[in-house]
Amino acid sequence: MKIKVSQSSFCDVLNQVHSVVSSRASSPVLFNVLLEAKGDTLSLTTTDLEVTVKSSIKAKVEKEGLTTLPARRLTNIVSSLPGTEISLASNQNDQATVESGSSFFKIFGMGAKDFPLKDDFQSDAECKIPVEIFKEGIAKTAYAMSRNETRYVLNGIFFSLKDGEFSLVATDGRRLAIFKGKLKNSLKSDREFILPAKAVTELKKMLEGTDDITLKVSQDEVSFEVGSTTLISKLIEGNYPDYEQVIPAEAKYLVKFNREDLDAVVKRVALLAPEREKSSSSVKLTFTDGNLDITANSPEIGEAKESLLVNYKGEKLEVAFNPQYITDPLACLKDESIDLQLIDEVSPGVITEGEHFKYVLMPMRLAS
Repeated sequence: MKIKVSQSSFCDVLNQVHSVVSSRASSPVLFNVLLEAKGDTLSLTTTDLEVTVKSSIKAKVEKEGLTTLPARRLTNIVSSLPGTEISLASNQNDQATVESGSSFFKIFGMGAKDFPLKDDFQSDAECKIPVEIFKEGIAKTAYAMSRNETRYVLNGIFFSLKDGEFSLVATDGRRLAIFKGKLKNSLKSDREFILPAKAVTELKKMLEGTDDITLKVSQDEVSFEVGSTTLISKLIEGNYPDYEQVIPAEAKYLVKFNREDLDAVVKRVALLAPEREKSSSSVKLTFTDGNLDITANSPEIGEAKESLLVNYKGEKLEVAFNPQYITDPLACLKDESIDLQLIDEVSPGVITEGEHFKYVLMPMRLAS
């Protein structure tokens, strides 16, 4: 193989694919990126056997061929080169040279025959989604995925595709994020699946530009295609919990907030929240007519209090929430005004933005 390629393009595509490579690969070749030069294209593929990413760029191909090279080492070399064009060549022993200007590197690779290439993806359902809408949906749900490996079905985003719409759902058992959007075409049959967290992380890197995203589903895998990049992931096996049953049917109070104001106040007050585990930290919201006091109190640290004028009318209501669980969704929302729906101090609160986004957060026990 012998090619010449733009340093910036090569660097961009390596940064997109190399993070799939696991630090604890089961086979040495899985530490490598597969490079294939053919026609006027250089294709790069990485996999950890669960998630596979393939992307391609234009290149001057002087000699076609295949090889695999250490993914992270190649990425570090290419990103450090000052030249605008890189020459890359590999011989029959999979020894590669990388040159740019006066820089010269020799890298020892491995044969492409040992790289676990996937056959053509065979889907039984396919749809298209505008990439900007899909990108928004991933951003507004991914933070709520569980990191607890004992609840493996929650370690990802639940996808529901039906009636010309898609829903993305993520929960860690203490909060729940739901985003809904329109498909560009309806599927012949409804589909539901759970995309693992690692695939979600890699997918977020692909969601640029204006192309539609093409989603293909098989029995145990899913494929996402955007422009010249494709991600294929195995699906999480198991049944996702019935998340709709935790959504309160009707709110007693509806309080409107300026999103940025609420975010800033909660973050400031949380600076004096008890320094325990993040999952058990809390701030207290006290609602009285036209006013909200947000407080944090820690015997070891001190206390903080700040007030906001709000449109609340009713009896005094005190409810405590994890501050991070309030600010996480606020960072992803776009509207200037958001709604907080409440029932009482022990029922879930609900943050909404229009009709497409709903976020449910469980209250924390108030100190007596």
